Amino acid sequence: MAKDDYHVIVCKILKYLYACLKTGEDVDSDKLMEIIGDLPERYAEYIIRALHEEGYVTGSYPETMRGKEKPQLTSATMITPKGIEYIADNKYMIKVKDYLDRH
Repeated sequence: MAKDDYHVIVCKILKYLYACLKTGEDVDSDKLMEIIGDLPERYAEYIIRALHEEGYVTGSYPETMRGKEKPQLTSATMITPKGIEYIADNKYMIKVKDYLDRH
């Protein structure tokens, strides 16, 4: 698996958000942006929008930029119960989590 694969990025984001939720830790928006890394802007926006539209995260509030809504990963971003279920029960996500835990 490549570090820039969609499922790898999604898994890292959701795992981080879930860990913050379980420990009561504040979400660090810099840490979220570190996970996004140096992905092309269009690809990063696609991932963030998908997380929001699929209902896996909340708090990715759209920000107006040149007349367009742009979802953001911020310190207000939280994983939803649907996001927790996705990383816990989706067969492919389980494989990705196992891969990430080993590397």
